[in-house]
Amino acid sequence: MFSKTIIIGNLGADPEPRTTQTGTQVTKLRVAVKAERKGEETEWWTCTCFGQSAEYAAKYLTKGQQVLVEGRTKINKWQDKKTGQERMAIELIARTVKGGTRPIAESPSSYQPTHEDRIVRMPYSDEEEVPF
Repeated sequence: MFSKTIIIGNLGADPEPRTTQTGTQVTKLRVAVKAERKGEETEWWTCTCFGQSAEYAAKYLTKGQQVLVEGRTKINKWQDKKTGQERMAIELIARTVKGGTRPIAESPSSYQPTHEDRIVRMPYSDEEEVPF
């Protein structure tokens, strides 16, 4: 099977980077996607980036910036301990992250972004390859 989701929106908060016990860089993003029609609600997406895309997001992205995230959706289910109700959240596991133009620590005049600075692609595993 193959799942691909693409969203374009604005970061609602600064990226939340962390490192796992095995040393993998992980960054969470909260992305607000505006509704196409008046009267519809803004959708909020939680996006999780790993490895190079996580490092990129932590280094280049800040709250309010427009970002494009492409990846696969993951459905997380759990039972609420207080109410006992089954809960569900959809998460976007990022493969490609685009946005931002310079490292946060560098000044705009001294930094010239390259194409690689704006695009980070993470390969899918062999299980996720399209069979044709």
